[in-house]
Amino acid sequence: MLTAKETSNLLNISTVRLKQILKNDESYKYERTNENNGLIKIHPETVRKLLQERNNFRYPKTAKKIIFGSQKGGVSKTLTTLHVAIRLAESRGCRCLIIDQDFEGHSSSFLLPENISLSETKTLYEVIKDNEPIENVVLETRYPNVSIIPSKGLNRRIDKLLTTSNPKTLIAKLIKPLEKKFD
Repeated sequence: MLTAKETSNLLNISTVRLKQILKNDESYKYERTNENNGLIKIHPETVRKLLQERNNFRYPKTAKKIIFGSQKGGVSKTLTTLHVAIRLAESRGCRCLIIDQDFEGHSSSFLLPENISLSETKTLYEVIKDNEPIENVVLETRYPNVSIIPSKGLNRRIDKLLTTSNPKTLIAKLIKPLEKKFD
């Protein structure tokens, strides 16, 4: 039997994350010992199962929203967003959604595959203006587990559509149907 620390090192995840995984699935077998401050020992069959499933680990369904924003230009909002999303998707298997709100659409043009033309895509502007279902504007990117709601020049007009709505609550309502699909 391996300890939680040894197993987490083997799986390349934190011990906290390992404990979450064990707690969320009753089929995993482990023992909590009374000596050594409640050390967790994991059965070999569970370790084998975890090793087979490690690329499919999903975080608990408490989707996290990370926002990078600043009114000042050139502070690496786009670059930081791209690096964090791609890294979370690659290293942890998180399903990430980027909502590009930059009028220039650099994230969109960088992430979208070459066969998708940015000029033909729909954006958050169409979702608000035409009551387009938000699921219709989410596009897969060149990176596995990373999707995007693209942006282009039309997004400059969103503020004119929001004369009666609070933008924060409106966007939160709009993305609600997507929360189960993304981590």
